[in-house]
Amino acid sequence: MLRVETRRGDLVLGMSLAEIVLLLLFAFFIVEVAIRENLGGQDPRIAIAALQEENARLRQQLSELEKKADDLAKRLKESERLVQELAKIIGCKPEDPASCKRMVETLKRGHPACADNNTLVEVISRDGSLDLTLLTEDKDLSEYLTRSGLSVRHGQQIAPNDVDAFLRQLWDFQNRPDKTCRFDYRLKYLSDGDYKRARQRFERYMYPEKQVEIGR
Repeated sequence: MLRVETRRGDLVLGMSLAEIVLLLLFAFFIVEVAIRENLGGQDPRIAIAALQEENARLRQQLSELEKKADDLAKRLKESERLVQELAKIIGCKPEDPASCKRMVETLKRGHPACADNNTLVEVISRDGSLDLTLLTEDKDLSEYLTRSGLSVRHGQQIAPNDVDAFLRQLWDFQNRPDKTCRFDYRLKYLSDGDYKRARQRFERYMYPEKQVEIGR
């Protein structure tokens, strides 16, 4: 109950305890309504719970990512160690990728290339005949063939009667005591039989660089 008393000329307002409690509840209600309006009508306790749940989820993700990062770091370190060991085995330096690539190609080939432009001849296998044309005129090989009595120039077709002698001298050249290497050859063929015939004839001496099927 609200009481109004006058004491010595001053106006005094008195409120009962129940009225004070009602006033505080009303003020709390007004504040809560304002908060809910700012949260789109959502209960702030729900919003807080959602934030706590999201925070827990993000912490879990962070922990998983940190574990993955640690695992990747360990795998990278192990890979670097293996690269160093392989580089020692094949005889190259990891900081020189080009040299390592050449050495890997050599290992895959079985023998290193004899020259930078390593495709020596083009073989055309057609209807049982084999035609050889010199594509690369390697200086060392040319001098070696000349000393053996063979003279073949770039772009020149090797006579059928000279093919066996050419292959024998090529074999000797590629298996010198101071250097072992292998030239490549390019094959063009008409049929499966021509393909097999050419490979059986030449792959003892050279590695195939490319095989191309041709028409009549």
